[in-house]
Amino acid sequence: MKAIHVKSLSHTVKMIDLPKGVEHIYPYIGNGCTTFECPYIFATEDTIYVDEEGLFHETVGGFMIVNSKINPLLGNALIIGTDEEGGATDVKMTVEEVEKSIIWLTDEECEIWREHALNTPPQLIVFPTEKDV
Repeated sequence: MKAIHVKSLSHTVKMIDLPKGVEHIYPYIGNGCTTFECPYIFATEDTIYVDEEGLFHETVGGFMIVNSKINPLLGNALIIGTDEEGGATDVKMTVEEVEKSIIWLTDEECEIWREHALNTPPQLIVFPTEKDV
């Protein structure tokens, strides 16, 4: 399966052949990843996979997605296509499209974000129901 590997430390983006199965995602994310999350889905329905516990590991670079409302992403990532049923498939984006959608962060910016995220208490947002209005 075609996927795009984003390597934060070296600021590189390349197309790879990823074997099917979630167990193959962890080594590409690296840095001791044992759980991943998918915080962003591109307009092409390609999905980005990152270390869910990336804030708790040694910072190894990071990036942001242009024009997205998601927080900075620390560490490496994989971008994998998604089919109509939510299954993994070949990525639709090109390496060039991904490169244009990334803003690389400096080590200092990564550390500032990491410290901020770890020191900000979680917030609960409650939306009013019809009964409350």
